[in-house]
Amino acid sequence: DPNNCSIEERRSVSPKPTSSQASTNDEDADEKTDADQKDDGTIRFVDLPSEIQMAILKCLSYDDIAKLRRTCKLMNTLCSYLLNRGFQQLGIDIDREKLRIKRELPRRESMRRSHRLSRLNDAYAGLDTRFSIMTMTYRKFIDMKASCFIPGKVLDEFFRIIDILKKSHDRGGTLTIDIHELLKDLRDLSR
Repeated sequence: DPNNCSIEERRSVSPKPTSSQASTNDEDADEKTDADQKDDGTIRFVDLPSEIQMAILKCLSYDDIAKLRRTCKLMNTLCSYLLNRGFQQLGIDIDREKLRIKRELPRRESMRRSHRLSRLNDAYAGLDTRFSIMTMTYRKFIDMKASCFIPGKVLDEFFRIIDILKKSHDRGGTLTIDIHELLKDLRDLSR
C-alpha cells in the first residue's frame, strides 16, 4: 500500500550491478554523460517509472507535495496532477458524506434540528461552503491548465476534518467538538 511507506521504502536504492549486467551496461554508458552516471548504484527519482514516482509522492502530505513543485519541471507536473486530483477527490468526498448524513436525517425541518446528526450536517454544510468558495477561486485556472490547486495545506486540513466527521458518524453521530472551532483553522488557511 503506497500510503503506508516507510522512509526506507521511499528511498529507491538498487544493488550494485553484477559483472554480467555491467558488461551489457558498458555500451549504454558511452551514451550517458558523466552527470547521469552514479558510481554507488543509486537510481535517481527522475529515472523511475511514473507509476513508482506517483506511488512515492502519494506517501507525502499535500502540503509537502505543494512544496515539491518548485524543484523541477517533472516534479511540478507530477505534483500539480496530484494536487488537482486531490481537489477533485475532496469535492467527491464532501458530496458523498453529505448525502450519507442526509439519508439518515428526518425530512421535516422541525425534526431535523433536534436530530443527533444535525451538528454533523451543519459541519458538512460549512465544509461545502468553503469548498465552493475554493472552487470559484481555482476552477477556471485549473480548467485552463494555467495553474494547479496551490494550497496543499488546505487540502490536508479538509481531509483531516472529513476524517474527524466520518469517525464521529461511525460512533453514533454525536459531534462533541464545537463546529466553529473545528472549521476555524480551515477558514484561516483558505483565506
